[in-house]
Amino acid sequence: MKKINFICVSELKQRGWTDGLIKKFLPKPDETKTNPVIKCAAPMKLYQIKRVERIEKSEKFIKEMEAISIRKSAAKKAVETKTAKTVKWANSVNFNVPTFSKDELEHNAVYQYEQYNDTKVYDRDDEDFINRICTNYIRHECTTYDRVLNSLYGLVGRNKAYEIIKEKVNQEIKQKHKWLQ
Repeated sequence: MKKINFICVSELKQRGWTDGLIKKFLPKPDETKTNPVIKCAAPMKLYQIKRVERIEKSEKFIKEMEAISIRKSAAKKAVETKTAKTVKWANSVNFNVPTFSKDELEHNAVYQYEQYNDTKVYDRDDEDFINRICTNYIRHECTTYDRVLNSLYGLVGRNKAYEIIKEKVNQEIKQKHKWLQ
């Protein structure tokens, strides 16, 4: 059985090393080797396993790892806090949905769909399709939905907020236009 004497950067990272730790504790590789998968890629940096293990046991390295763990925990808490704030905001958003007669809504939705997609709607008997474009018409053309979504740009937790907001506006649409359910 062949004994492994070297490990590469990806294996260091699997052991919990970060780029900063590698730069600080292993600034120069013990050896370099041509990448076996992509020949024209940068050479692989290899580190003696005994050297890595010795560093990992050092007090200085252990303290650095503990500090990283504390920073990761704080960052995770910050993300959770920011996500909760964004979700709370999304839950507070209300939509004013106008009420249409079924004929008026279908006419407006089909017209808007045809203009936007540069096509004709020939099968007006496809109830699922007509209901979908009616819902989309109200959501995008008759409410502040798109503006609200734009305000999520760059916020932590925007994916959860998006789901909440879309569900809220869809529920409001269905409440005012029962036939869309």
